[in-house]
Amino acid sequence: MYKQFVLLSLCGCAVVSMCGCATVSGLEFPKPHRLERPIIFSQAQMKYTLRNRSNAYYSNWVDWPLFVSSDFAPIDPDDRRIQAPDFAKMQELVGLYGLDGYGYWQAAIRNKTRSDFVGFADASARPDFCLVPIITPGGSFKYDVDQDTPVILESPTTLAIDGKKLFWIYGVTDVSLGAYRDEMRTKFGDRFLFMMGRPFNEAIRNDPLEGGALAPALQEEIKQQLRADLRQFDGFAWVGMSTNGTLSDNERVFNLARAQAVLAVTAEVFREPEFKDKIFGASAVAEHSNAGRLGHTLSSDGTRTLRHSLMAALQAGADVINIPEWDEQNENTSLRPTVFNGLAYMRVMRYITHWTRGEKDFALPGDNLDIPGLVVSVRKILCLGELFAVELLNVPDQPGDKSRYEVVLRLRSLDGRLLHEFPACVFKAGELQEHRPTIGSEVLAGERVVLLELAVTKNGQTTVWSDGLPAVQLQATWNNDYKWVKQCLRDLIPAAEASLTLAPTAEPGILRATGAVKASETLKQVELLDNWDAVYTAGGGDFQPPRENDENVVVRLSINSLLPQKVTGRIAVKGAPSHWKVDRRVVKDGAWSVKNFPVSHWFRGGMISIPRSAAGSASIRIAFDDQVEAVLPLTELLTKQTVIYGGKGGFTVALTRHLRQLQQPDDLNADTTQFSVNFAPDQLCSVMQLQLVAPSGRIWRSRPVLTAPLAAETVPVTVYSSMQKRPVTVAVPSNLVPQLDFDWSDARGIVVPNAFARPLWGIRGGFYNLASLRLGGGGSCSNGASPGLGNAQKIWAGITDFVPALEPQADGVPALRFRGGEHVAFPIGVIPRRSGFTLSFDIKPDDVTRPQFLLGCRREYVGTLSSLEIADGTLRGSYSDYMVKSWDFTADVPLRAGVWNTVTVIYDLLAVRMVINGQAVGPFPAPGPGLYDMPTTIGTWSTENPYRGLLRNLTISHTVATP
Repeated sequence: MYKQFVLLSLCGCAVVSMCGCATVSGLEFPKPHRLERPIIFSQAQMKYTLRNRSNAYYSNWVDWPLFVSSDFAPIDPDDRRIQAPDFAKMQELVGLYGLDGYGYWQAAIRNKTRSDFVGFADASARPDFCLVPIITPGGSFKYDVDQDTPVILESPTTLAIDGKKLFWIYGVTDVSLGAYRDEMRTKFGDRFLFMMGRPFNEAIRNDPLEGGALAPALQEEIKQQLRADLRQFDGFAWVGMSTNGTLSDNERVFNLARAQAVLAVTAEVFREPEFKDKIFGASAVAEHSNAGRLGHTLSSDGTRTLRHSLMAALQAGADVINIPEWDEQNENTSLRPTVFNGLAYMRVMRYITHWTRGEKDFALPGDNLDIPGLVVSVRKILCLGELFAVELLNVPDQPGDKSRYEVVLRLRSLDGRLLHEFPACVFKAGELQEHRPTIGSEVLAGERVVLLELAVTKNGQTTVWSDGLPAVQLQATWNNDYKWVKQCLRDLIPAAEASLTLAPTAEPGILRATGAVKASETLKQVELLDNWDAVYTAGGGDFQPPRENDENVVVRLSINSLLPQKVTGRIAVKGAPSHWKVDRRVVKDGAWSVKNFPVSHWFRGGMISIPRSAAGSASIRIAFDDQVEAVLPLTELLTKQTVIYGGKGGFTVALTRHLRQLQQPDDLNADTTQFSVNFAPDQLCSVMQLQLVAPSGRIWRSRPVLTAPLAAETVPVTVYSSMQKRPVTVAVPSNLVPQLDFDWSDARGIVVPNAFARPLWGIRGGFYNLASLRLGGGGSCSNGASPGLGNAQKIWAGITDFVPALEPQADGVPALRFRGGEHVAFPIGVIPRRSGFTLSFDIKPDDVTRPQFLLGCRREYVGTLSSLEIADGTLRGSYSDYMVKSWDFTADVPLRAGVWNTVTVIYDLLAVRMVINGQAVGPFPAPGPGLYDMPTTIGTWSTENPYRGLLRNLTISHTVATP
């Protein structure tokens, strides 16, 4: 069973050079420490149903589940939790992966936030499926010994080793776990195995790994801790592998060398005779690439993160391995099949897990074995200067296959021009083998989209693959989507045709998309994508989610608050009939009324449908206590697309013309369809395409279409080249480069729009995703779309006014008034971290002797331009580079209180320069690229040192001005 096993990179496979060449070797794959074979499971949230009528689709997410379907009809239509049909599909998928089961929280079943999937599992009586209970000492999933333990003991599905139920851990300490152990053994006997778990601590994460090993003193410290834990408990596992990342100039990638070094030390301790009967546990991870770039983001790095983390655990001899999480949509750690991961993780896992069992059926049922098991992985969107890397991964069908095949990768322009051809890659069909052809994306600066073409030669015959493959979008300077899209050639719909045409409408800023598709198999849905976000989905059946169409205008309504509070008020439609679908309250006579209604970062609101024929006479009237009172003609909203009103404590009422897809319709269940819909492009030059999804999990993507031709005029843009390890200046079509001249008027309430890109719209004193329609904290909340990030009550305690008011000025140019709490929030990308930029504004501070925060890129972490502030009568700032080093700078030009000061900040990836009231200062060294992608905040970060004064004329250009 434990034969030669092909491991990757530092553990033995595919040492990849920039030209894409690879070498492969094998390593012995050891037997686990104690068990006959490793048990591999995936910790699961179990809160996302597979029914399409759930909120399975949001612009806040960078990915969505693949097997959502109206076929999973609920037994109880009023129960929004996972039910038996959903769970049966999940069990089927686990079997295809070769996983042993799911990790779960019994407390979640007890408190009824989850269905009784232990009962579902017991009833299914699948011998190849188990559930691994997780002990958590606090929060909503806190384990209750008396209520939870009997269920686990009685279930034949919960994992048992040598007749004892094994418990995994989440958020425990040796003290809390020890207390659970003692109480459970006292009450129920010696019937349990308790795993102690710890994440890599700061000392481990910061060790330089000289010679590939941890420092001797640190090794000894780890061993002593492990021995202490193993003497107390039945096993040990390293957990939280998503934090084991290495910062690159691009993103965080899994640190395989560190994982191997720690696991090697761990294995030494387990080999000591005293611990021969203990359970060796480990964790692996697929990715952590959520939409809002929150927390310890970790790139999937193609499929390397999953392969490296899992194989490191197997190589060390782990008995039990957890891969969190199966279905965490918010953080996008999903191991389950998703639209942009396809079945790639399934194929990789199936190969590895079946190998550990000595099985040889690596291919999936129904696979066409004439097509190589080649998985193609690319980033959905790249900034210029990032590495344009294409991971080509061969997943074997059977061990010992000695045949070979050759792949030539070509990059083509949207009009078919050859942009680059890589040398041929040769794959051994019987090995899990990677090639990674790579170039610097700056050489593609004149393109908006790059198409992939693969010439595959097998048994003397060459097949060219291009149609249906993902295309890579190039954005000159900014990005808010770091997700990789993965596509196995076998998982392409075999034959499909699609046409997509765009045409202007009578309404400025609104286009008409007309699409037609025909496929060789039944389709579940056809999605119209705008820069990879679904703006329309063609489906079938009875359920069609609210969205504007030719008959009706649809308004999306959301009420939120930066600081949690309760509101009383009413929103009504006058002058037209209306149909409402709103959150948790009854609508009467065309009005939605709430009393003492809790509002926070969670989405509260819904959809209002109004006949288009009555739009000219319709208005929306809003009245909330003394906070917001307004009358908005519907025709005005249709023109402006979004209007947001702000009140006290960060309370907002957002109204948006709904031209996007919020939920999935019922399944299409046809092999052909056509549609014609209106939409508002995300950018001046948006990339539109059709995405065909079949019930089988197969996918096909049409050739992209641009909403506007590339401008003939080019502008110089300075970007950081990861290939050349230095800044380079390239010529880019002018309509691809952000020149953000914001509209600071009250025309859209507190929205701060720009003409370049909707995802870069900001807001005065609220959650920016309400304006940008992208990148909140998750599917149904805005937590990540604020500098507060869930800490609002702490960092803004006592602040009641968050919205800077617009005040007229004597010269006719209005300004924002900051009194010590107001702020403006912009999304990720407004200030770029991989390109130069020029920031200009005028300020009229009340005082220049007191420290005051003007502007910064930050949330839970600092970002690129981490701060710009008034200090000691002048400007002081700090730039944070990708190696977490701060470069501070202070101007020697005084600011003047009570009068206007003109400020320009210029950054070229090498240094910061400033021009203050006409006087140039700098350069101040600050080599890029910058640190994390963070929102940009103006006026205040916390109650400490907020800005007091006026601000106007703020603009941001992603070009480098001449001082």
